[in-house]
Amino acid sequence: MKKTLLVVMLALTMIFAFTSMAMAAESITLVDTTVTAADATVTIRFSGFTAGNKYAIGEKNATPTEITIAEDGTYEFEYKPAAGWTAGANTLNVEYAQVQENATGQKTAITGTVTYNVPSNKAELEVKVATGQTGYTNVEKSADGKTFTVYSTLAAPKVTLTASEKATIDKTSPLTVSANTTVKVTAEDGTEVVYTIKFEKVSVTIDGPYTKSSVASSSKLDVETDGGKKYIARGNGKGSLYFEVKGLETGMTVSGADKVSGKDDVYEAEYAADATSLTIAVKKGTNTIISETYNLVRPTLDSILVYDDDNESKADEVTKFSSSFAATYTFDEDWEDLYILPIPNNSKYVESIEVDGDELDLDDDEWFEMELKKDAYEIEIDVTVEVGDDKASQTYTLFVSNDEYEGGGIEEFIANDDDDTKTPYLTFVGKDKIYVFVPYDNEGDDIYFQALTGKEEDKIFYGSSDEAVDGDDDDEWYKAEELDAITVEDEYGFTTTYEVVIVTADDDDLEDDTFLSELELTTGKKSNSIKNEVEISPAFNKNTKAYTAAVEDEDQKFGKISLKLSDKNAYVFINGEFVGTGTSKTQTATIQIDPKAANKFDIVVVAEDCESDDTYTLTINGSNSTALKSLTVTGLSKTMSPSFNAQQMNYIGYTSAASVTLSAVAESSACTVTIAGPGSKSGLGTASGSFSLAQGLNVFTITGYQKGLTSSTYTVSLYRVPDTKTIKVSKQNVTVNGTAKTLTAYNINGNNFLQLRDVALLLSGTAKGFGVSFDGNTQSAYLTTGSTYTANGTENAAISNYTRAALSTQKFYLNNTAINPAAFNIDGSNYVMLRDLGVLLNFGITYSNNTIAINTNTNYVPGK
Repeated sequence: MKKTLLVVMLALTMIFAFTSMAMAAESITLVDTTVTAADATVTIRFSGFTAGNKYAIGEKNATPTEITIAEDGTYEFEYKPAAGWTAGANTLNVEYAQVQENATGQKTAITGTVTYNVPSNKAELEVKVATGQTGYTNVEKSADGKTFTVYSTLAAPKVTLTASEKATIDKTSPLTVSANTTVKVTAEDGTEVVYTIKFEKVSVTIDGPYTKSSVASSSKLDVETDGGKKYIARGNGKGSLYFEVKGLETGMTVSGADKVSGKDDVYEAEYAADATSLTIAVKKGTNTIISETYNLVRPTLDSILVYDDDNESKADEVTKFSSSFAATYTFDEDWEDLYILPIPNNSKYVESIEVDGDELDLDDDEWFEMELKKDAYEIEIDVTVEVGDDKASQTYTLFVSNDEYEGGGIEEFIANDDDDTKTPYLTFVGKDKIYVFVPYDNEGDDIYFQALTGKEEDKIFYGSSDEAVDGDDDDEWYKAEELDAITVEDEYGFTTTYEVVIVTADDDDLEDDTFLSELELTTGKKSNSIKNEVEISPAFNKNTKAYTAAVEDEDQKFGKISLKLSDKNAYVFINGEFVGTGTSKTQTATIQIDPKAANKFDIVVVAEDCESDDTYTLTINGSNSTALKSLTVTGLSKTMSPSFNAQQMNYIGYTSAASVTLSAVAESSACTVTIAGPGSKSGLGTASGSFSLAQGLNVFTITGYQKGLTSSTYTVSLYRVPDTKTIKVSKQNVTVNGTAKTLTAYNINGNNFLQLRDVALLLSGTAKGFGVSFDGNTQSAYLTTGSTYTANGTENAAISNYTRAALSTQKFYLNNTAINPAAFNIDGSNYVMLRDLGVLLNFGITYSNNTIAINTNTNYVPGK
């Protein structure tokens, strides 16, 4: 493209006197008509001048340059202005003057002036809000001036585009902005600058976590929209929400909120303890620009139903809870069992309810069942609500007692002789009994006792004493020749009385045998169905003191530890509870198991000499403790599918990038996490790393492992789009559950891609059948499992060598949830990778003897 000249004034000032002359035949031209830089040199050509004549050319206040016209009447002069060319000036005036000599010296006269246009190199752009629009729009310019962000409450605001003088714009003004776009500005001299115009809705985005020091815009809370209303999960009591407001002009206000110091666009809004919603309004003057109301989903209980097994129809309702989320209930003395059913508010968003660690089946309105073995219980009820992945929990405490209950609880009990400086006696604190073992050589000495609950509010009464001791007072000792009971009164006025059992060695020659001879474990769903034998590891040996076992099923919440003593006169305790002594028969103890955690049981054997003891440990690991809490892949073209769920074992994704980053976090910090594929990363509790991808399919295996537990294995199948694609009509055969079927597919670098309707027809009538529908307006395909596929006659149409292929832009949904399989548009039709559908629909795929075998009765196994 020919460029016009920038405008510069070139003034020629001579030390001579000037007079005007006109020579029609004479001309001066600028041979190089383009000025590209401030220090450019151009050629000035003289034509039609008298040979031998001398001329001068120069700038004002500068020494001129003298030239002599050639014999042909021409002269070319290389000219470079001393001050440089000035872009954007109006003219370039070239003056030339003849130099004459006479008796009095040299004289000069201006003989001509030639004027040229000089081009502008400015390609600047300004973007402003177009007038006459309703709603709020604001334009922000980046520091380098190359990016404009249009914030608006409108879905498609208009902006005006203005370029620098004599520059042109490749877009029409005003411009409607509904997505990110580019604008090219071309200067008069051909200089081109590309500007980016971004579009963002003016938004109020709830932010987390919940302390000022850690507010981060990269950490968002989940918001669920239901019936036009927005819901988020919050804990009980008062608190704060942090949110980010983007696209506002200076001076705009956010009602009921304070800006967080040091955080751009982040505000804090407080809500009251009884608040059910929080409204955030953004104003420009008195006009409200945007207002968002967030409904707080709280983990609150409406009531708790309590009844005994003989009187279900007359269940009592506990509805009053204190500020500490506590309530009390008194049961009849003759009750044998207790049934509890928590009734939550916000039941739609309740994720779980646990009663003393036992998760209830909310779909079945499951009641919590417990056997009443003592007078009083402190029962914890954990309510968790969930909105998306955002959860909030609250623990309620239900104090259950009969009319006689008087409360309390000892954490530590110390017994000694003369003072507390000698080795203390062996003591064990159970639910209602305390055992003290006194060796033979201390027989007859005074015994000093000290009980501790760890709570200053608790009161401890020794024997029949009316004088109370604080529960955390470790300076107080009690001396008594005979101490038969200790009573603890808690802060609620409930009391627990412990029987004190003193065992004294009456012979100096008693056995010190502290071995077990047998150790077994059985589990069950309920306390009356403990029949499932569980293997302990390693195999029992009396000299091996530590064992582990794994609960394979998460419904195995009760267990029974069975054991025998090597010495029939020894004593055995499990977690402080007395199990038995004085017999060679098998001793048993019923236990409760948390299937989501590691359950440790200390089995202590005390010899009959009352001073020798040894401890065996049995750790029962829950079935879910090797599961992942999160699994992410960055660097994909679209997000991983499906969304992560600890129970979903296989995932897919695709990218054109040469590498991605995988990160996995386990539910348990003690779990070893390993990512294996093209490369390997491992760590305790978490593993993360960057991995190079081969072109085509790459399968990563992520394993969670703890000793004694069943490992959890997840896979991520990532498809890297080949740089060079080899696309052929597939020649492979296909069977579905052993029956030969027709296959119409393209094979792209070794992977088969099929049309959705063809796959739906292949699986029609099987357990993994699905329906297919398309929305032409949104270019979306919908797969619905459990739906009967209706053929339309286009299935398995003959295909031939392709003419064009590109990554598909079609959107895909499985049961109305977005999925992102690898897909190509080949000659106008969309083809999806068969392996991705195997993962998403969970059917088996194997390859053998040029045949694809699909088995809808088995799960998908990567790499088969």
